[in-house]
Amino acid sequence: MKTKRTRFAIVALLLVLLFRSVGPVVIRELSSTLNILVETICLYFIATVFWLPWLFWSISKKEFDHAIWKLAIIPSVLNTMIQFFWVSSMHHINAGLAVMLMKSQVVWTPLLVIIFLSDERFLYRSLKFWFSFLISIFGLFGLLAYSGAFSTSPTAVGVALVTCAAIGWSSYTVMLRRSFREHDSRQLFIVIAIYTTILLAITTLFSGSSISDFPTDAKTWLLLSVSGVAAISFAHMLYLFTIKYLGATIPLLVGLLQPFLVLVLGNIVSGEMMGIGQIVFGSILLLGGFLALLTTRDFQVKK
Repeated sequence: MKTKRTRFAIVALLLVLLFRSVGPVVIRELSSTLNILVETICLYFIATVFWLPWLFWSISKKEFDHAIWKLAIIPSVLNTMIQFFWVSSMHHINAGLAVMLMKSQVVWTPLLVIIFLSDERFLYRSLKFWFSFLISIFGLFGLLAYSGAFSTSPTAVGVALVTCAAIGWSSYTVMLRRSFREHDSRQLFIVIAIYTTILLAITTLFSGSSISDFPTDAKTWLLLSVSGVAAISFAHMLYLFTIKYLGATIPLLVGLLQPFLVLVLGNIVSGEMMGIGQIVFGSILLLGGFLALLTTRDFQVKK
């Protein structure tokens, strides 16, 4: 049974990677026309509405664990803070560099895992893990360098905001892995999505945004819907499932592939060709992700 669940979790993790890569490509079309905070609340609102029918059905069947309504409050507050820090950083830092700094989770997550998740500590004694780790980091830095991530100087405020978002996401992941591994991932996600939407709405209200800042045309809502369903509804829920069975560390390493997939999908949409450097370092990043997936065998045995 563990082997079967681990395989499902690997498939889910690859889907998380795909859905999270599709979202930015779709939403890039709105970057110059929509306030990024308004965009974020719209995405979470769509993600919440998407799962509401299942929530009502689950409650009607008396299959919903109502304890989650209380247990999910702290993770939801943390998730809202992460979104706020990330959104705010976009006003102070180059997007490519922000992605790189956000991936500093590869530093923060292991530290938190060592402290709070005893069943994953063995990974940090594995040469296979460190080999995949170093290859992935090398590929990521090379890819971002060739993609212009370091072409502008960051501001201290921008760096601080992204770093807070990265530490927050690492804390969020470890918290869910530690405290919610026995709960249904779908139930946990829908409650977190509802709370996050409400908290983001309050944040948006106090930020000075008004109803006129929200989109009114069908094309914008269509793009938001595709991104909200893919990058949040499915990606976030499946992410909760993967950390339940693969731990906090392996999904993080495989997630480093996202910038490369976003670049590939973006170039396909725009019809542009990737540079040699991007292809080379992207391939190295793919190798690191593949090696990270191989460590799931060790995780399964130790679990």
